[in-house]
Amino acid sequence: MNRLISGLLLILSVFLYPTPGTGESIQKKFIIGGWVGPHQTEEQFLLFKQAGFNTVLDYPFEGDKYQKTLELAQKVGGLDVILNIDHQFLRYKPEQFVPFERISAFVKQVKGNKNIIGYMMFDEPRSTDVALLVAAENHVRFLDPARLTWVDFHPDSAGGLAHSILEKMKPSVISFPYYPYCTKSVKLDQFYTLTEKYRNLSIEFGKPLWLFVQSASWPWPQDRNEDRRLPTPSEIRMQVYSDLAYGAKALWYYTYVTPRHAKEITSAILDKDDKTKPAYAGIKAINAEVQALAPVLMSLNSVDVMHVKPNHLGVKPFTPNNVIADIQAENLLIGFYKDNAGVDYFMLVNKLAQGVNRNIRIKLQSKVKGLSQVDRISGRPVVYPMNNGLAVVSLEPGDGMLFKVN
Repeated sequence: MNRLISGLLLILSVFLYPTPGTGESIQKKFIIGGWVGPHQTEEQFLLFKQAGFNTVLDYPFEGDKYQKTLELAQKVGGLDVILNIDHQFLRYKPEQFVPFERISAFVKQVKGNKNIIGYMMFDEPRSTDVALLVAAENHVRFLDPARLTWVDFHPDSAGGLAHSILEKMKPSVISFPYYPYCTKSVKLDQFYTLTEKYRNLSIEFGKPLWLFVQSASWPWPQDRNEDRRLPTPSEIRMQVYSDLAYGAKALWYYTYVTPRHAKEITSAILDKDDKTKPAYAGIKAINAEVQALAPVLMSLNSVDVMHVKPNHLGVKPFTPNNVIADIQAENLLIGFYKDNAGVDYFMLVNKLAQGVNRNIRIKLQSKVKGLSQVDRISGRPVVYPMNNGLAVVSLEPGDGMLFKVN
């Protein structure tokens, strides 16, 4: 019976609701958000905004009331909101059904609010969730086509399930989380391999890529070697700039608050009493850098990503291209972009979270007449010195630099 219902839902979702095309993204600005948080007081929303966050995910599991989220976002100003369809209407249903009437009433009630930019449709769907998800997402897009819809895929779904879901529905963005910092290891191979796969999906389906930043610690009961620890400030910085090098158009910190509903998470940017932890100041600083770079980043399209010694499974090692003829460095990540006018940009990222990457020597192609660094404070291009086509760069631990090719 469940299979029959799922099949009927899938058929109805195709015929009753027009599937949106793969046209231009409806995301208007670079998003910096926190998965879980802030808690619902004006003081906490201000603290969130002051740290450089610009988007709140309404989170019913934490006790959020969407009316209060919208009220506080409007009162504080400068904060957009993504409302959570998944955790309000879809999560943990015993049968495959979509409460169309309740979702319709909800969307019609809230869609006039200017702070809303989209809807969280589902977090890490399984194969058994596909019919439910497709029907619900098409329904929401039909009701409010001007807002984005967000599906966050499980890391292991990149090979098949995510692709299958994306062929059946058209969420506005492609997203997945991966958290590499364990108590006994750092899983950068998996981090970069999976990010590579999801970047490829975002390009194939023409959707912005949203990525996550580990900013919390929690145990992993199945294997205590997998316990996640709180990353250092440089490790958080390295995640952020790696995500940007891969073309991310949004960053979600997991988690912002130390949740009340998820007791296993022991530390985050804020503690269990909503007081700032030491990580807050460092994240505030890097968020300011991302905000400065954001107008440029939003105008760029990711065209390639390369790694320089060491490489990781499934990633592309450095090879000369139309911008860089040669590079002498190690532990370096390079993201290449073009803007809509065809102008080349690239970002260098120091993959060392514990050490300055000194004297990175970049030999540029003869057609390159000059470089400008996009300043991380002002966001403006500043001429970068070159000598006979050679640029020398040093990067602090986990740091990144964005260049425009002249």
